[in-house]
Amino acid sequence: MKRPRNAQATRRAILDAAYAKVRRQGFQGAGLNEILADTEVTKGALYHHFPNKMALGYALVDESLREYVETWWLDPPEDVEDPIAGFAAML
Repeated sequence: MKRPRNAQATRRAILDAAYAKVRRQGFQGAGLNEILADTEVTKGALYHHFPNKMALGYALVDESLREYVETWWLDPPEDVEDPIAGFAAML
């Protein structure tokens, strides 16, 4: 019996696995076959969402890292009287 397809869940699973591999091994060291093994996604599904490894890398930055960067580095600290002390506490 075939599993129902959920394109958004598949894309998210690929991005999550890729993020974990890139974080541990760096972009060059993160192999697509290892990412596929971690997700149990077919190579065809990977290439449906990302035409190549570079596109996957750009998607990681755009979709996975953007929120982190915007939250931690661009949003001003809240409920802090001294912003400098607030930034020092974050670091």
